[in-house]
Amino acid sequence: MKPYCDQATLELIAKLLKSNYVDISNISNVIERNRMGTPQGSLISPVLANIYLHELDVFVENELLPKWNTGDERKYVAGYQNRKALTKEQINLLDQTGIEGVHEVVRAYKHSMWVNDGLGARDQSDPDFKRLHYIRYADDFLLGYTGSREEAEQIKTAITEFVINNLQLNVNKAKSGIYHSSDKNILFLGFLLRYLPPKHTLDKSKALEGIKQSKRVAINQAQLRIPVQLILQRLVDKGYASKRKNGTYRASSVRKLASFEDKLIVNRFSSVIRGLMNYYKPSNQYSDL
Repeated sequence: MKPYCDQATLELIAKLLKSNYVDISNISNVIERNRMGTPQGSLISPVLANIYLHELDVFVENELLPKWNTGDERKYVAGYQNRKALTKEQINLLDQTGIEGVHEVVRAYKHSMWVNDGLGARDQSDPDFKRLHYIRYADDFLLGYTGSREEAEQIKTAITEFVINNLQLNVNKAKSGIYHSSDKNILFLGFLLRYLPPKHTLDKSKALEGIKQSKRVAINQAQLRIPVQLILQRLVDKGYASKRKNGTYRASSVRKLASFEDKLIVNRFSSVIRGLMNYYKPSNQYSDL
């Protein structure tokens, strides 16, 4: 199918590329006048990034996702279906007690022991079950994979080679890496990604029958957390705060704004605070700010 080019869109892109968002007339060194790329501050940068990186989306969708998404569901853990089973000898011994409901209590206890040992219903290491998810925002993208680390290395190698060889782009090695979902330093778009692990709780349905039976609940939820320390360090770098010797931070005066009127200075600080508050509104722990 021949690609369709919208003339109005092309003309708009051309105008944005020619717009002067940065005044470089006072730069004496001609070398510093970068004539390549998009103008600083232009809204056209993310638009062009989406157009250019569309090939990356197609590669992931057509090549990686079909290859690394296998299996309908995880298989059961060995012994799960018989975790509460009682042998004939055990049943006979329980019958001799003459206690009503003792069989259910023992079965609930055996099930709770299974849960307390960290065993669930499904095999989390099932080699036949794999899942790969992909998300991209402008030039930042993230892949979530359910599988072995060795397979994750293969996926990383494949996408890195495509970016370098097909798109002729460099990969930021400092930002690129493989993390486990339990890691707490996964940074994406200024947020820290946190995965909530399974938790143990009591089965309420059994509690109504007077039987205490624990169950393991898989939350399967990721949270967006605010990187407070990174934000504070960034404010220090920009001159809005200073770091004490004991590791704490304090707000500091910005001398470059000293010549402005009080109202302008307040508006400047307010805009910084307002920008941070608005950006991190989607976080799961907004009170950190």
